[in-house]
Amino acid sequence: MKGIHNPIVPGWYADPEARTYEGKHWIYATRSYTEYTKQMNLDAFSSSDLIHWEKHEGIPS
Repeated sequence: MKGIHNPIVPGWYADPEARTYEGKHWIYATRSYTEYTKQMNLDAFSSSDLIHWEKHEGIPS
């Protein structure tokens, strides 16, 4: 899998869902870990310009 990367944010994520609220774009994604117990929360990413993203970790699912 050399050379494969996430085009928006670093890391491995699955099942992304995107929404726009009050001019801010949000992506909610499941963390992708081998161990299931580490996948119990979502990470969210927000951006006002679709270029710069802020990570919000551990959102309860």
